[in-house]
Amino acid sequence: VVRSGPDTTRMKPGPAQPELRLGREHLVCYLGIMGPQDGVDIVLRAMDVIVHKFGRKDVSAALLGFGDCLEELRRLCTELDLD
Repeated sequence: VVRSGPDTTRMKPGPAQPELRLGREHLVCYLGIMGPQDGVDIVLRAMDVIVHKFGRKDVSAALLGFGDCLEELRRLCTELDLD
């Protein structure tokens, strides 16, 4: 459920930046607030399964934003050996 959408007058598609993929084929992105209700930790837990259980080396993730859970998410990222 999307509670609010982006302001399309301010957010416009830009040119591709392949370097953001860090040499990997796939890039998963999250842009938004990182509060307890947003479930951003699920992205990290999913990446843990994708990278460590399935052994995928062709995917990276970029989580952009701020909020009450930012430090907790940084710790989880380190704990899951995803940084």
